[in-house]
Amino acid sequence: MTDQKKKLLADFASAAGALTTEALNELNEEKRSILGQILGRGTASIRLTVGLSPLVIICTLHHAVDRTVSPEVLFRIEGDIQTGEFH
Repeated sequence: MTDQKKKLLADFASAAGALTTEALNELNEEKRSILGQILGRGTASIRLTVGLSPLVIICTLHHAVDRTVSPEVLFRIEGDIQTGEFH
């Protein structure tokens, strides 16, 4: 992997982490606490799905033990990179 690709990947991971942290911090204290407990026990994981055309970022909580439990959407961002409009 080239140095440029490594830098881009690091930038992407940093941005994804920051977006996720900001969104989770917007949850009320009780929900943040419950989410922290679930993640701490290792019974769930957070996943980001990114679509580029059009831009869609979906953050979901996935149950790590029981695959029959549907993922819970934590946040969804849609937007246009060129216009800078996101919602």
